[in-house]
Amino acid sequence: MANPDWAINLFDRSETVLEFLKRSGLSSQSFSNLGMRLRKGLTYNDLVQPGELYSSVEHCLISNFTEGCVIGGGMSVLVSILPALLKGNVRRAVTNVATSSNMKVAVFFGTLMSVCNTGLYLERKHVLDPKTRKKIRMLIGFVSGLSVGVLPKGIRRFIVYLLVSRSFEVAARIVKTKLTGRSHLYVPAALATPETIDDDSNPLPINEEVFSPHEVVGLACVSMTVIIAAWFRFAHYELIPKGYLNFLNGINNLTPKQVNDVSMIISDRHGEDLVKFRRRQEPLCGTIHPSNQLCTDFYVNFVVKGILTRTGPFYLKLYALPLAVSIFKRKGNISQLMIYHYLNRVWWSSLFLATMNATVAGTVCCFGKVGSLVEVPQDVQVMLGGTASGLSLYIEQENRRLELALYLFGQAIQILVNAYSLAGWWAPRGFDIIVSAASISVVSYAFWEREEKGRLEVVRPGYASLLGKIFDTQYTRHGFKL
Repeated sequence: MANPDWAINLFDRSETVLEFLKRSGLSSQSFSNLGMRLRKGLTYNDLVQPGELYSSVEHCLISNFTEGCVIGGGMSVLVSILPALLKGNVRRAVTNVATSSNMKVAVFFGTLMSVCNTGLYLERKHVLDPKTRKKIRMLIGFVSGLSVGVLPKGIRRFIVYLLVSRSFEVAARIVKTKLTGRSHLYVPAALATPETIDDDSNPLPINEEVFSPHEVVGLACVSMTVIIAAWFRFAHYELIPKGYLNFLNGINNLTPKQVNDVSMIISDRHGEDLVKFRRRQEPLCGTIHPSNQLCTDFYVNFVVKGILTRTGPFYLKLYALPLAVSIFKRKGNISQLMIYHYLNRVWWSSLFLATMNATVAGTVCCFGKVGSLVEVPQDVQVMLGGTASGLSLYIEQENRRLELALYLFGQAIQILVNAYSLAGWWAPRGFDIIVSAASISVVSYAFWEREEKGRLEVVRPGYASLLGKIFDTQYTRHGFKL
């Protein structure tokens, strides 16, 4: 809506608002709301200059800060007390409520919302050309993103890599859309026809993803190569985030001794008892399973044991929470379809993670068997095991692949940054705050592009819905209001 002439011409050519929406391919909630306002007889001048969302700057600042504190503080308190409550330790849960960490998270969300939405409120009062508006929007997102400096260091480190990976996704979506030469506006799935799908001059249907499955899995393969290299090849456990390292050790069937033996061998720091593996007198996989056991038997047993003892119980608990929420919303009414979907998700996710764990060891077995034909360095064997393990993402449900790939990507970035910092090559103070602010700037701007201009491909619907709870748009106030 930055170009009034563009909008006026479209409205003049449309007999009804619904026809306009169909022609434009705009399905965002903001444009739908605008269409309803026109149906009620509002003029175009009312459209580009909507009624104020707040009575004053002070009202905008205070209300957003208060609501942000409630959101951030509430979530932080819930995360703090839930583990203790699950263990029945009520006293510990109570002591975890009023902590400085929870207060800092509350202040972070309050500052983020108040600065961002107040900046947007002030920007709405001026008529700006598209380029100036874009620069101001990016600046608003960046300044509000500096609020991450309030967070405790541990939480801030988690947030920064989460934001970096998501801003990377947004940037990749924009770049790929431009390279394909397609329109930024999608045709809603309900309105898509064979003509609009096949004709390159028309937009893509809304249900077509920007990234192909192979691109998503490729990102996972690269990320797993970095993770496995840090875990096995260099044995620098301090490079891996502590929480993620605990997860790796807990979800894997390999014992700490087996992991340590492989690491010692490939880094040439082994003792006399492991010399035979370093000198290739015995295959490297002899450290993780008996030499008289077939590698195929080991692999199958590894996957089955992983599902039964590690990944299965993990996902049964993980998916139980959304199941409980669904049952609560349905007032205790449980259908067979709900149970089927629950067990189906548990099965495929458990199989995926168990296969990923087994593939690292299985790749080492493969290289050990072909070593007489093609000699591959042992450290490369392990890193290629990480690459191969990323392929197991094909097993996972399609709607979860991208999120998992981005999670692994964030962990890989953190490992690389830790490696550079540990080596003393690069460790500027406060740089994580700048990076977080820049990432919030990219993500928030993409959200506004989606909601106000219908660029549905730049942000996934789930994230758009989440951002809509805390960020205003040109025409609507954020979803969470006290």
